[in-house]
Amino acid sequence: LFNFGTPETNISFSPQAWWKLNDQNAITDYSGNGNTGTNNGATDISSGVAVTPSWKIPSALTIPTINYTTALDFVDTPGDKIEITSPSSSMQPTTTLTLSFWANFKQDANWMLSNGGWGQSSSAYSGYSIQTYNGRSLKFWIGNGTASGSFTTGASVFNLNQWHHILITYDSGTAILYIDGNVVSWSGTGGINSIAYSASYNPIFGSVNLGGAAQNAYEGLLSNAA
Repeated sequence: LFNFGTPETNISFSPQAWWKLNDQNAITDYSGNGNTGTNNGATDISSGVAVTPSWKIPSALTIPTINYTTALDFVDTPGDKIEITSPSSSMQPTTTLTLSFWANFKQDANWMLSNGGWGQSSSAYSGYSIQTYNGRSLKFWIGNGTASGSFTTGASVFNLNQWHHILITYDSGTAILYIDGNVVSWSGTGGINSIAYSASYNPIFGSVNLGGAAQNAYEGLLSNAA
């Protein structure tokens, strides 16, 4: 999904879930694990997604035959989201996790992805979520069912109205963020060494389950999430 696998020569790619986000009428999981989604308002865009050489890093590399050139557009309204209505157990890792997606942010202080519930009391914190934060920063939340932790970057780590590749790895309390292939430092509250999930909340793109309802909707474009 990033850099088309180059320069790796023996590519091993078997994501637990993978959405190309290339069709507003069919939110298909191309991993084969059946994590199909339901779209509630995100719309297709047909141009301006993959612009040579912005989808290959470094730019000197040759783009292969297959190139993904589509994305879905999310508007900052709570109902504008994609919900994975019947997620498989593969979408609930407890100690290790990798998230990868392409994003074109139109504003900050929005939630791109939420897989859990974030309520008004500590007992409601579950799963993980990603949000853009004030001053063009990124924040990654994790919850163990009784408490939450977070990792936050400094300001101005991404540009508005420009495509960026975002990758986050989490391993037993340690999280690493890559933006366009580069490690970006952030600070974390710590103390959360495993992730717990709630059956009451499905994974969603473009919003967050906050206090039992989808809120803080994302404004921007998303493509090829895994």
